[in-house]
Amino acid sequence: LESIDGHLTNSWYEFGWLRSVRNIRDSLARLRWTLQESSDRLFCMWNTCLQESFGGLHDELMPRLWPVVQRVLVESTRLLAHCTEVACGGKVYDEEEVALRQASERVRAAVSNLTAKHRELKLSASPDSVLEELLDEHNFLLHACALGRLAADLADDFLAHKAGSRALPAATYPESVFQLEVLTDRAHISFACRGMAAVTICFILGAIGFSKHIVKYDARAAAFAALFLRKSLVSSHVLNAQRLRGVVIGTIAGHVTYANVGWCSWWGYAAVCAIMAGWGGLSLFQH
Repeated sequence: LESIDGHLTNSWYEFGWLRSVRNIRDSLARLRWTLQESSDRLFCMWNTCLQESFGGLHDELMPRLWPVVQRVLVESTRLLAHCTEVACGGKVYDEEEVALRQASERVRAAVSNLTAKHRELKLSASPDSVLEELLDEHNFLLHACALGRLAADLADDFLAHKAGSRALPAATYPESVFQLEVLTDRAHISFACRGMAAVTICFILGAIGFSKHIVKYDARAAAFAALFLRKSLVSSHVLNAQRLRGVVIGTIAGHVTYANVGWCSWWGYAAVCAIMAGWGGLSLFQH
């Protein structure tokens, strides 16, 4: 679930200005909220099972309710899977509207049936009082019904969005890029000034050159300074070690590649292009 937030943010930077992509982002954001709530409900059900004492009333009540509970869980799972396909497409297509609506109605009917059945059995066990022994069972069934309602509400929101009666909540986007209070924050200003000063000094040093160690018009010093920029004012040995390792490996790999295949011939150009594409793809995969 955490990775979905990162993918939604990246999609805004890439194609967020397209209407179709905005619809997909809004649908996936709505799906992500439902999945988070469903995960919380399932965790509560699991925790309730761990705390349950499994007394005599449990053995009498739950076997009669389990087929109804299973019906709610199965229908909810199928509906969530269907809604996931809808969210990935960004809209409800005409050919799947009827099936989605019927699936939502089946889930609500199963939840209603479970609620009525539970109320009936609870009244038969204790008409005039609340039994403490059945509180865990009540909590379990409450979350099971909530899981079904979450799935049905998600499908109803998609159908309402298609009909134009209710728009989906807009997915979040990185507003901090354009917020004046963030841009004028002292920490951001300090980072920008320190970074600009470091890169500028290294740029001037590389442009002028220094003895035989730094040739004239060498941009490597400025590039290394940009790679080692960080907002924190304190030392971070782990982060710095990772960056240093990446810089060293990248520099050595570039020199080795140029020394072996950097020839002015067609196979040299082809080899350099292939190695650059492979190295870039591998770096992106590891990142």
